[in-house]
Amino acid sequence: MVGVPGGSASSGTPEDVSGADSSAAKSGDGEGDADGDGDAITPPASNSARTSVSIRPYPARGRLSIPRPGRPNVREGTPGGRVTIHTVREGGPVILVVGGSAEDGRWLEAALRPSGLAVTVRPLEDALAPPAAETRPRPDVVVLHERRRREDLLESLDRVRADPELGRSPLVVVDHERDIERFIAAVGRGAAACVCPPLDPAYLRATVTRLARWRDGKESGDRRRRRRRPLLLRVDVHLPDGRTLGGLLRDVSGTGCRIEAPERVAPGTEVSITPYGYDASLEFRIGAIVHRHLEPAPGQHVLACRFAGTGAVMAPRLFAVKSGLAGIAAG
Repeated sequence: MVGVPGGSASSGTPEDVSGADSSAAKSGDGEGDADGDGDAITPPASNSARTSVSIRPYPARGRLSIPRPGRPNVREGTPGGRVTIHTVREGGPVILVVGGSAEDGRWLEAALRPSGLAVTVRPLEDALAPPAAETRPRPDVVVLHERRRREDLLESLDRVRADPELGRSPLVVVDHERDIERFIAAVGRGAAACVCPPLDPAYLRATVTRLARWRDGKESGDRRRRRRRPLLLRVDVHLPDGRTLGGLLRDVSGTGCRIEAPERVAPGTEVSITPYGYDASLEFRIGAIVHRHLEPAPGQHVLACRFAGTGAVMAPRLFAVKSGLAGIAAG
């Protein structure tokens, strides 16, 4: 169904984690609920020629380069192994970071700290079966970092989603490379967001914060929200006139999706949707028709789309949802 992008790997260096967060603005519900369900991720300046609603473009392919700040009072695990708990902040939602190395855990913790959310870093094994002396947290968001092969990524994803506690939380995958097969595997196995190199700390914080708020809102019992799978995936929206808009796929059901876009697209417009930066490598584009356009605030645009043609078959398979039913829940 898909092809693997070609090209050699290129390095990517994360930005300074002390940078300011992306600004947030209320976004409305594409199905008409006026209260909205999260904050828009406002883009920083971009060199991309595309009209975009999200962050700087990724290279076609790259690897995650982790800085080595060398923080004190950190208890690391075995060399080359997983991460032991080294920081727990009090109050607020709990963000559980699992997998990767001790160095990865320190960097991700530092990147998420400015959000004000409680961050706990654990090895995957301890997160799934914590020592008897520890209280097992029920995280609001799980961040899984995986550097190993695709097969190892699949195993980690399956174990997280099968866990009765972790499997109920939104899952963010921080991958070490851009690869369409890894991306599809992560989304199909329950990832609400996939962050690939070069890693932007502000974008990661905004993504995690929005997913935590989505779970809080889900507890309200909104029937329409229960039927939608929460996502925060960067996508390209291809228009009939040949232009491409960079958007943010915020949730999906078996029949359609909602996309935050940088400009208005008229209802009735036929569009095609691809994961951001992968359109040249894919053998298909997801067809959809813009069903409704909302502008919850000046300059903010939400497109409610219905899948059409082969997209009505491909999209539910790609996003692991069933027509008319709730997909993979987040809470």
